[in-house]
Amino acid sequence: MISIKHKFILITPPKTGSVSLTDALLDKIHYTKIEKQRENKRREYCFDFGDVFKPLSKHTTIQEMYELWDEEKLGKFDEYKKYISVRNPWERLLSFWKFYNPDDVVSLGDFLVTANTFILKSQLDYMTIDGVRVINDFIRFERLQEDFNKFCEDIDIEPILLPHHNSTEHDHYSTYYNEADKGLIEELYEDEIKLLRYRYDSKDIETI
Repeated sequence: MISIKHKFILITPPKTGSVSLTDALLDKIHYTKIEKQRENKRREYCFDFGDVFKPLSKHTTIQEMYELWDEEKLGKFDEYKKYISVRNPWERLLSFWKFYNPDDVVSLGDFLVTANTFILKSQLDYMTIDGVRVINDFIRFERLQEDFNKFCEDIDIEPILLPHHNSTEHDHYSTYYNEADKGLIEELYEDEIKLLRYRYDSKDIETI
């Protein structure tokens, strides 16, 4: 998402609080339309939005924005502060599994080896341009409101209480993973885990 007035870009990969963050910032960002999605009892509040970049832009990457950037309409790209919401990859992939498989018909392991590229896309791919990270700061899902408050202060808007939308209910992620599935996530997201300093245990992130 982009705010021309407040000069920020916030990248929101799926399953990182994107619906809650977008909803909270709707009156601050630029968009051309709102499109409600997946109308059923379990997912009754899930939506996407169109903007100058894409017809459905909630999960647009910073690379896509950069390639479609119109300086006449938006000003200079480098004048914008750039943020991304992120989440522990073991928990993020578990949330995908629960979201698409609410009745646990498919095992977590089978889901991970058959998931499409949208689900498996690394969070690093959302925050880099030609392989170079251009993000100024992170909003971590594990301390979503706290980091969002800092974000609001940084872009000089009043703090906003985040709504809680489109969540999946589950126990701590470690109760679902066997050693093989745990290792697969570690292998797939090795660089992401190192950069974001996540680890696999009950304490999700190191002190930064």
